[in-house]
This record gives sequence, structure tokens and C-alpha cells, in this order.
Amino acid sequence: MQHIPVIVERAVRMSMYGTPGPVYIDLPHNLLYAKVPEESVRYLPKVEMLPSLHLPASLITSALDLLKSAKSPLVIVGKGIAYADAHDEMR
Repeated sequence: MQHIPVIVERAVRMSMYGTPGPVYIDLPHNLLYAKVPEESVRYLPKVEMLPSLHLPASLITSALDLLKSAKSPLVIVGKGIAYADAHDEMR
């Protein structure tokens, strides 16, 4: 039972960092209905939000100019643009 706060903190961190998304924690029935003294509950610090990444506009412009001038450009993107809410900056 003492591992529950660590497992929950890790799940929250996993849901926010890397590729954000849902996480699932499966706890056995006996833990869900167990009673513990409140003073024995160990609280961990809140998981910090990731700092937002903002690139200088000149760097973005240079990359776009390079792509526009390429004969056969290839762009491979993932969900990072959407997660960073940066898709409007790319227009």
C-alpha cells in the first residue's frame, strides 16, 4: 500500500511528459476498499507542468524558407506540433 502514491505520481507524470495521453492504474479490490490511518498517507509534491517551448521566429522562418526552396522536401511530423499547439505558427 505504501507504493500507491509513487504509482499515482508516476502515472500523472507519464500522462503529461513525452507523448501525453491517458494512463491506466489497476488496483486490486482489497486495496480499493482498505482503510488506512490518514496520518500514514504519504503525499508527494505535485508534478510540475512542462515548460512550453518557444522557438525564435527567425529560426522558424529560416526552416520554412529552406523547405520552400527544396526540390523534393520531405517532412516527417508527429503529434508534437499538436501537443505544443504550434500548428498556427506554421501557417
